[in-house]
Amino acid sequence: MLHRRAILFLLLLLAACSRAATPAPVATIPAAATPADWQAIELESLSLALPPSWTYAVADAIAPSPALDELAARNPQLAAVAREGEAALRAGHVQLIAYDLDPATLQDGMAPTSLHIGSQPNDTTLTAEQVAAANEAQLRTTPGFRNVERAAVTIAETPAMRLTSTLTITDTTGGALTFHHEQYLLIDRTTVHILSFTLPETRRAQSGALLDQILATVRLREPLQ
Repeated sequence: MLHRRAILFLLLLLAACSRAATPAPVATIPAAATPADWQAIELESLSLALPPSWTYAVADAIAPSPALDELAARNPQLAAVAREGEAALRAGHVQLIAYDLDPATLQDGMAPTSLHIGSQPNDTTLTAEQVAAANEAQLRTTPGFRNVERAAVTIAETPAMRLTSTLTITDTTGGALTFHHEQYLLIDRTTVHILSFTLPETRRAQSGALLDQILATVRLREPLQ
């Protein structure tokens, strides 16, 4: 089952996209061969691979309204942005949502780690730095988001921007949940690609290597180089 809280993150961050030389990368994730037992996924403008414990769904299988309505009711400061995000989903800007269902990872009883892949048309004037700066500004003015940081990275020889943050929300039982979010922005000749990982903040340290391993399999079909 698709996890409702995780869906909100990509919608919030897709809604922030709008219209600076790109700084030197602070981290490099080299291209790597896909492990034999991983799932190869071919999307319209990029490809990647996921571990066998992950499950994924394409965007047309996702119905956002019930999840957004419930979360917006409990977190009214996010309601306007959530509505904008829903419009982005309905416009076809979300390609895939995936979840890590590894029982060992889920022993903490928290939400599964998720990956959302979204896109926006690239009119050839946008840079990853500009899109990341716009998203950063949006996050810094949205209540609940904290620890917002932006940095240049290289993913499989492709320049990219990384935007990290945490968001504390109220779940359906009234409890507080804090999530760590990592958003990666890559631009090719036609598209701004938005790859967003969301996971409980308490799982961040143990999950970093796996997220990098997934990113190392990403290939754009029309890279700028």
